[in-house]
Amino acid sequence: MKIKADNYTIGDLAKFYGVSTDTIRLYDKKGVLLSQKNDENNYRIYSRDDMIMMDYIVKLRMLEIPLTDIRKITGDFSIAETREYCLHKIEQIEEELERLSGLKAKTEKLVTSVEAIETHLDKITVCESPVFILRDIEEGIAVTNELFDALQLDTIPMLTVYGSNAFAPETMKMASQAETRASVADYYISQEDDRGITKRADFPHDQFTILPSKLGIHTIIKALPDQEYHFHYRIKEYAKAHCFKLTGENLNRTLLAKSKGVYCADYYECWYFIEED
Repeated sequence: MKIKADNYTIGDLAKFYGVSTDTIRLYDKKGVLLSQKNDENNYRIYSRDDMIMMDYIVKLRMLEIPLTDIRKITGDFSIAETREYCLHKIEQIEEELERLSGLKAKTEKLVTSVEAIETHLDKITVCESPVFILRDIEEGIAVTNELFDALQLDTIPMLTVYGSNAFAPETMKMASQAETRASVADYYISQEDDRGITKRADFPHDQFTILPSKLGIHTIIKALPDQEYHFHYRIKEYAKAHCFKLTGENLNRTLLAKSKGVYCADYYECWYFIEED
């Protein structure tokens, strides 16, 4: 195809480059691709130079460069300024790739959590727990999540009930009744330390509580707020049958919340820490 010297219409450009005429009008409005007007009918007309410029604009838009910056690149920027702009764009892309990589890793952890519900619901095992990083939610969830985000771990910070004396008679009595259950729960955000960052000298120990790896009875349960928590008794019976001594310390992490009318059906990963009797 030979490019004519002039007299391309806005429709010609739109069809050739696979964009709408409104897009080209926007380019004109933003001062990126200026058109001339036909004196006879006042239609926009474009020349060979405009075709070349349009091709370059399309290439820059493919790189997701905004029109305001395209106007600078094709206008006032020097060659050196264009180079610096492109290098800065690469830095932004690298930062976005890092963010997306972290997002992918966390989503993979979410998949692992859902798969664990499918395979381990109501099953009891004894194993070593991960190292958990905890912080109470007294300052609010937003502030607490920001502190966890700064740790840059691939695991997901989860709402957690953590406490001691879980199997004291009074505690179990209150936990078994929906109207008093909330009064025995201390809420935290917890996150697994999958990189061993709690061992680093620069870890902010003043901001978090570290729960080291411990031997524990592990299970995943489905809990409904309007039902008794019978699994507490199952854990106690399991420990007795297998000659384990419950320390009273437990940690329950929310893996998934499902709407159930006015209630939520919560799936918890439960750790009940033990000593060999």
